[in-house]
Amino acid sequence: MSRLLNLTELDETAVANFREYLRIPSVQPDVNY
Repeated sequence: MSRLLNLTELDETAVANFREYLRIPSVQPDVNY
């Protein structure tokens, strides 16, 4: 059970980091392209 809990915690952190990473480029519009 400890392994499953750790996996869930890791997954949650990864998702949060991924969301933040996607949020950074989302702020900058691709108008100059």
